Amino acid sequence: MSGLGKVHNTQNDNFSVRFTYNNPLKLLNVSVFGSIGTSTGGVIPSISLFEKGDGNYPFSYVLREEVPMTGTRCSRRVQFSATKSFFTMPLLLDLKLSITDAASSLIQQGEYFDTRYRVWSAIFSADASFGENTDVSVKLPYRIDERLATTGVSPGYLLSSFDPSVNLKIKFMGKMRIAANSTVNINEMSEGDYNITPFADLRISYKNSRREYYVQALNVFDNREFLTKLTGELSYTERLYKLRPFSVIAGFTFTL
Repeated sequence: MSGLGKVHNTQNDNFSVRFTYNNPLKLLNVSVFGSIGTSTGGVIPSISLFEKGDGNYPFSYVLREEVPMTGTRCSRRVQFSATKSFFTMPLLLDLKLSITDAASSLIQQGEYFDTRYRVWSAIFSADASFGENTDVSVKLPYRIDERLATTGVSPGYLLSSFDPSVNLKIKFMGKMRIAANSTVNINEMSEGDYNITPFADLRISYKNSRREYYVQALNVFDNREFLTKLTGELSYTERLYKLRPFSVIAGFTFTL
């Protein structure tokens, strides 16, 4: 770091362990992973939000830097995953669980504080086939983010998100296919305030010899905006995406 006259060193210590169990006779796979990491050094991260400009042209920017001050960080993480399939039916089940707990020293808006950041995540998915013509995939991801200050004064939050999705593929007489994708994004932007945005796409195709005719319906619910959030130890950010409106596309492809 220029002008400080010395180099600030950081010591990182990490320990991890993994357990895996595979049973091909029962078509079962289980994995457990755990890790602990500590970091001690002569600098700690800092974040500050500045607002400039006048009433006609206001703008803001975020300054991230490292401040020469002794700080510590400790993180713990546990992950569990399991998959199960069956001999008697075309079904695959998958479950992933994870917990992250990180404690660190930070500076925000010039004020020092110790913070804790936790994430609970659970993802369940199932893939199934019904006969030779229908495939269904379901995914249910759920997540909770928590940030709190253990010393000093700092804003905190406890927010959740749930984004279930369903994908469906159907074949008719080997020539016509229907594919539908649907997702509902449920984001808790502030405590008790949820932003719910559904999405869906539909595609119908017909293949005859070397040609394939298709029609697609995109953004069926005609959602023009999508509001989501990014969380972390240093900041909480809302992002607004502008989306294309509902549209229909038709065409065909061919091979020579």
